[in-house]
Amino acid sequence: VLGLALTIEKNARAQLFGSGGEHLARELGNLPAPVRRRIAVAGLVPHLDLVPAMQRAQIVLCTSRMESFHLASAEGLCSGCSVVGPAEIPSMHWFTSEQSGTLAVDRSDAQLAAALGCELATWRTGARDPVQISAKWRGRFTARAVAAEVLRRLEEAGAAEPCGSR
Repeated sequence: VLGLALTIEKNARAQLFGSGGEHLARELGNLPAPVRRRIAVAGLVPHLDLVPAMQRAQIVLCTSRMESFHLASAEGLCSGCSVVGPAEIPSMHWFTSEQSGTLAVDRSDAQLAAALGCELATWRTGARDPVQISAKWRGRFTARAVAAEVLRRLEEAGAAEPCGSR
């Protein structure tokens, strides 16, 4: 996917985090050198090192085949990144809503690369605001926000009793 997208997007760079270094090395070896030079492989890093990396990034790309809630996408949104991912992953519809990303029609390399190119173009036009993205999604994903939403829904359903009511 990155090979296709970075062949067209000459100024874009990517950084990959996580396991699978040997597999990545093989795949990257198949790419043209000008593309390969713009992809950095960080490997496994402490979680605290991901925060500044995501704050420097613009986009989190999810190419997963199976996900329910893609945690890295949520963390990226909280850091001001937008998200690109396949429509087959249900959470991607939510993550890419509200000026926060682009859905790929399917999981094919061509569709994911096209969605990534579209999202890069959206950033270039100034239509993405990392401060707004972060503020919006932090308001939904922080522990305090999640707990408040759970309590609200319990009260709404009539299932919650006020503390000390027994």
